[in-house]
Amino acid sequence: MDRSLAYLLGPLALALVAFLGFRAVRSMKGAIKLDLTGDSASSGEFLSGRVSFATRRPARGQLKVSLLGKVKQDGDSGNMSEVYRQDQVLEETRDFPAGFTRTYDFELAAPTSSEARRGDEIMKQMGELAGGADAGAMGSVLKLALSAGSMVQRRIYWYVESRLDADGIDLVRKRRVRINLRDEIS
Repeated sequence: MDRSLAYLLGPLALALVAFLGFRAVRSMKGAIKLDLTGDSASSGEFLSGRVSFATRRPARGQLKVSLLGKVKQDGDSGNMSEVYRQDQVLEETRDFPAGFTRTYDFELAAPTSSEARRGDEIMKQMGELAGGADAGAMGSVLKLALSAGSMVQRRIYWYVESRLDADGIDLVRKRRVRINLRDEIS
């Protein structure tokens, strides 16, 4: 075997073993199933569904379902930043015994355009702080950059996620959804 090929396959094999080991450990803890009644909603409407949760071993954690809005980071096609989060706690932090099973119904309201763009508002506030009287030239540059960044309306990718936020490895299921953002709810 060519030596350069061996150097390439070694790390790939190690990554595959680590990934499969992680999946095996997570599946030994339990399982979460996420079912949605629909995959789209407009502002003010609800995304609803069910979370089915089962443990195989004792676990401690908080069970929740969330509506997440994420945007791609500039210049990076893989990493995403969270700009919106709405959590609905299904079970407060507690101990779940081995063999625990339960199904939970949920409803998450789709946000308005202004609620979804809260992250841009925070950027504007940072710009105002940076542009204070004694901020100098650097503060002015920062203010200009932040205000320009907030004017760009980046596409928000929406997800419904169910998660057991647990000690050790979390159990997670995520589904992509579409949100039609409106300025006001009619």
